[in-house]
Amino acid sequence: MEEIKYRREDEMKDSGIEWLGKIPKEWGVTKLKYELKNFESGKREPFYEEEVLSIGGEHILNGKFNLQNPRYVSYKFYRDSNQGKIKENDILLVKDGATIGKAMYVNKLDFDAMVNEHVYRLEYSKYGYYVILSNSTQKQFWMKNNSTAQESINSNTLKNIDIVKNSKEEQQKIANFLDYKTSQFDSIISKKEKLIEKLEEAKKSLISEVITGKIKIVDGEMVERKPEEMKDSGVEWLGMIPKDWEVKRLKYLASKISKGTTPSTIGKEILEEGPVRFLKAENIVDNKVSLTPECFIDNSTNKILSRSALKAQDILFVIAGATIGKLAILNEELCPANTNQAVSFIRLKNIENSKFVFYWLQSSNLRRHMWSLTVQAAQPNLSLEDLGNFYLPYPNISERTDIVNFLEIKTKGLDNIINKTKTQIQKLKEAKESLISEAVTGKIDLRDWEIREVDES
Repeated sequence: MEEIKYRREDEMKDSGIEWLGKIPKEWGVTKLKYELKNFESGKREPFYEEEVLSIGGEHILNGKFNLQNPRYVSYKFYRDSNQGKIKENDILLVKDGATIGKAMYVNKLDFDAMVNEHVYRLEYSKYGYYVILSNSTQKQFWMKNNSTAQESINSNTLKNIDIVKNSKEEQQKIANFLDYKTSQFDSIISKKEKLIEKLEEAKKSLISEVITGKIKIVDGEMVERKPEEMKDSGVEWLGMIPKDWEVKRLKYLASKISKGTTPSTIGKEILEEGPVRFLKAENIVDNKVSLTPECFIDNSTNKILSRSALKAQDILFVIAGATIGKLAILNEELCPANTNQAVSFIRLKNIENSKFVFYWLQSSNLRRHMWSLTVQAAQPNLSLEDLGNFYLPYPNISERTDIVNFLEIKTKGLDNIINKTKTQIQKLKEAKESLISEAVTGKIDLRDWEIREVDES
């Protein structure tokens, strides 16, 4: 990437606004409401089969549409609505929920769609899109939020966002510069994300090959089993397994398979601090239990919800929502703990089997079968019955131990590369965010910038 030129200190002045900092002397400060041509949110009707896309916060990811789990409204509802219809060159801004502040610019639209009540449709400009993405604006979404309920960007907050005032020519240059530069960042990030996908698939394939017995471990090395060593498992999606292995259902290895409950259903609350950790689907990340978000319940709530009180070595498996299939083994130091209805737990009769089952649940064979059973309603859902009925190949204890020890070493190597790549992606995203903020507040000198062609496909 070419070197970026910054304005000299003597060309800058204090904007008088904390989050904007210094801006060029010839620039001013204004409110977003004076630059917006129009803004509105939409609405929706009850779930309707595939007609017109209804765009919510979950459908906006990394500046693009994410339509893995689409929602719809009817053509009649769309036709009769007087607001929320998406057009090309609109900015879509998530106004509340888990992805508050996320935004995208609609370069091209080849289908009918409308925003729901959780997303604003803004008529602004490409420059305005970058203003929305800038750190100074994103900070204000939180700092100026007066909502007493959940975090949200209400209309008053949006209208009164402090932004810089500059000429249309300067705005055009900034937008073009950022189109050009962010596309370079996005290209590098995309390549690294594809590398992670390949590594994740390689990891699942490795686990499948080893844990279904197609590969055996001899003195720590992988040796392919001969066809005459194999037999039909009797389970179509499982395929061939070694002749001396058994096939078992998960429920027969478990003493308990269950799920949790949201405390509010029994008139109780989730706490910011407390004696019992309360785990959600968001806490299961990269096959581990993450400490964020930190949620707790008190002892009395935990007693009422004793059915889902967790124990060390329980396998946590997400059965509902966008992260269905994520899993982790609960460690002793995180207990006492409980969980909600989106997370199931598998408590094995013999905890020495925990790692073996944990790896099996990550295998390609199992994942494909899981998705074939998943109910695609408002959100993906897997029943406890289907979870308990999962088949798994089952060798003797000695071979199970060898498999687990081998996979511990091999997957750790792949995980290290994946985590290193994720760190690189995060640093690139932070550098991109910083570049956007410095450009829209005039700290980068673009007076000599010449407009360039940018592929926005």
